Amino acid sequence: MKKLFLTALFSIGSFSANAQYFVQVVEKIDYKTHFGYINVGGISGVEFETSARYENKPIVVGSEIQYLFLPKLPSSVTVGDMTFDVTYDKVKRFMQGFNAGVYFRGHLGSLWDLNKDILDPYIGLNVGTNAIGGHIGARYMVTPYIGFYAKAQYNFSGSLGGFLDSEEGWGNPYKNQFLGAAGIVLDLF
Repeated sequence: MKKLFLTALFSIGSFSANAQYFVQVVEKIDYKTHFGYINVGGISGVEFETSARYENKPIVVGSEIQYLFLPKLPSSVTVGDMTFDVTYDKVKRFMQGFNAGVYFRGHLGSLWDLNKDILDPYIGLNVGTNAIGGHIGARYMVTPYIGFYAKAQYNFSGSLGGFLDSEEGWGNPYKNQFLGAAGIVLDLF
């Protein structure tokens, strides 16, 4: 019985120490959220990003979701005197405008002796469902909780799976295109 009691006491003590360590690590992570407008090859859309930086280190890891408002495809095609009805798969059409992925950024504010809490330029790589590319940008914080960002991105490859690269209609609108983005930054945590 004594061994069982000591084992239980040791387990509770170790769980408490690990939980305290976990809380200390989480408190040192800076989370930012971005909401913005994007334009890819003349097509407008929206994006949502989240990022995490540990103890003001220059490396940031994040996730992004982008959606383009693609124009409607024609419902019929005329060839000579004949008209043909055309149907498109709505799921594939939705997926053509959708891009979700991760990014890795190197923030340059500390290297250039800038106040990185206010102006923070960055360069990075992104890997998504419809685009693989690189980007540069900057974030300007007006207050500790609200700011603005702008970025330029070039997608040098299409999707990882390639299933949209050869589709009918528009194909992959992100592939080999420049992307411009601007929006707001929120520091929620």
